Amino acid sequence: MPPRTLAIDSAVATSGVDRRSVSHVVARGFAALAMAIGIATPASAQVRSVSWNLARLNGDATAIGEVLATLAEDDRPGFAVAPAILVFQEITSQSLSEVEQIVAASAPDGIEYQLATWTSSPSEDGSGGAATLFFRTDLLEEVAADHRDLSTGAGRQTDRWRLRLVDYPDDLGTVWVYGSHLKASSGSDNEAQRLAGAEVIRTDIASLPADSMVILAGDLNFYSNSEDGYQHLIAGGDGGLEDPLGTGSWSGQGNSIKHTQSPRDAAGGGLVGGSLDDRFDFQLVAAALLDDRGLDLIPGTYRSVGNDGNHYNEAINAGTNTYFPGEATRSDALADALFDASDHVPVAVDLRLPGILVASLDDAIGRVIRNSTVPIDVVLANAAPAETSAGSLPIEVEVTAVEGAFGTASATAPLLPQTATAALQLDTSMVGEIDVLVVAEAGDGVANRVFPMQAQATVIRPAVPSLRADAPVEEILVEVEVPAGSPIEIGIEIFNLGYGPLQSVLEIDEIFLSVGPATIVDAPTFVADTPGVVTISVDPGVLSPKGWSGVLDIEVSDENIPGETFAALSVSLTLIPEIDTLVGDLDGNGLVNGADLSILLGNWGSKGGVADLDGNGLVNGADLSILLGHWTG
Repeated sequence: MPPRTLAIDSAVATSGVDRRSVSHVVARGFAALAMAIGIATPASAQVRSVSWNLARLNGDATAIGEVLATLAEDDRPGFAVAPAILVFQEITSQSLSEVEQIVAASAPDGIEYQLATWTSSPSEDGSGGAATLFFRTDLLEEVAADHRDLSTGAGRQTDRWRLRLVDYPDDLGTVWVYGSHLKASSGSDNEAQRLAGAEVIRTDIASLPADSMVILAGDLNFYSNSEDGYQHLIAGGDGGLEDPLGTGSWSGQGNSIKHTQSPRDAAGGGLVGGSLDDRFDFQLVAAALLDDRGLDLIPGTYRSVGNDGNHYNEAINAGTNTYFPGEATRSDALADALFDASDHVPVAVDLRLPGILVASLDDAIGRVIRNSTVPIDVVLANAAPAETSAGSLPIEVEVTAVEGAFGTASATAPLLPQTATAALQLDTSMVGEIDVLVVAEAGDGVANRVFPMQAQATVIRPAVPSLRADAPVEEILVEVEVPAGSPIEIGIEIFNLGYGPLQSVLEIDEIFLSVGPATIVDAPTFVADTPGVVTISVDPGVLSPKGWSGVLDIEVSDENIPGETFAALSVSLTLIPEIDTLVGDLDGNGLVNGADLSILLGNWGSKGGVADLDGNGLVNGADLSILLGHWTG
């Protein structure tokens, strides 16, 4: 039967990480990174794998649905997540449709399950039914061409399915799932048939690519850890598997937590009794799922669902069940459902997802000052769609500057929405346009493990502040004669010497002028290719006859960019009142009187001189008339 999708009324959830955009993220800072990979937007989960013998659906269908619903809420490992893989045994052609309905009806809102390739035969129907697999479509897809039926005895086939994590590369996202139901019952003949089936399974596993991620899930019917079939599956070498519970004994009350059959103390309705004292149901895994890289089993999550370890050789719902610590009502409800649903309990295990490396840096660093220290912060995160931090390991990352920058840095990228930062340095040694290439690289077992990022920057010269146009001068003296009358304005020019496109604009940050008759009435904010002028107004009416001296301090800087430098310009300003000369005041005492008349008469007839008031080259009566006309006494 080809794969088909189950119809579920609820809409697909839209919370989590949009993995389809992850490999293309080069964003500006974490805010843009978060937006680009959609932190708040499809469902997120790690992979919960469940195997359960449904006993030909002889149990209560409502109870089966209750157990499946509880599996999605099972937070015994410290988190709850809807199963991604459901492997069932003993599903007949006649019961398949009802199983599909139960799975769809029990699925949490927003979760859709698809039936993987399904095959059966009259012999399988007559031997209890076939293995069946359902998978979550938001997390997995089937490569149907790789499905195989392996004849493993007892009239049944072991099914092999190849599943892929959505949008993960094949080497990280492919998991091979074997659904098996080996020969039941004790006795040497039955053990031999189980061994033969185990040999077929292991041979097929050995044919897969090296280091394949494999789960063997099913009712394997091994009575003890010494049985040849079990030992064959876990032996070293190609195709060997690992038992997450260890290879020790599972017999007796001391190992009751491992038991899966039967949750019932009495047979009834086609279900066998016998109470919980056997471990017939397993999920064995390849070493590649236990190597702390890529898809990997989360330690401590392998469990017989509903088995609290306190019901050895009795019904799972006898007395109080404590599967959910401190939640007796919840535990008892699950135990009752398990009692009614089947004569096996499910085996569940949680797998953490491979990390997905995402990184970002500001791809437009902008203008920076030459020879400045400019950090390049690379924001790192693990964008795996995990439900909790246990759902995907942090990623060890090394960030290396390849071009336009220098340095290396190591950091641990946590699961989103947490982030880490690795800092490099921009190469600012040369003026001009800079292309930056930085590479973040993680180890094996990580998607997007090599993550290149590009950016651009422009390195510019610092501004050259000056009070002269021909050379860098930071201090000058300015002396101004101030005529009587209306206020006058004085302009102080500020230059940015050598300005061009690759030089910083000069910013005028602060201007201070000593208290006095002068005030600042206008000042530039920036100085580029033309000088800026500080305009000072002087009121002669408040200028002392002795004049005034003060200081004009100008604080300047480069543009507000990395590497900004600061400087100060200083103008020593002296204001001198301009004194008008009184006509006829030949001795300069500010009066025209007898002393001046004596000087004129002493120079009478002279050719020119100080007494030649009309400037005709001769001291005579005309000059005397002028002096007397300005007489002050």
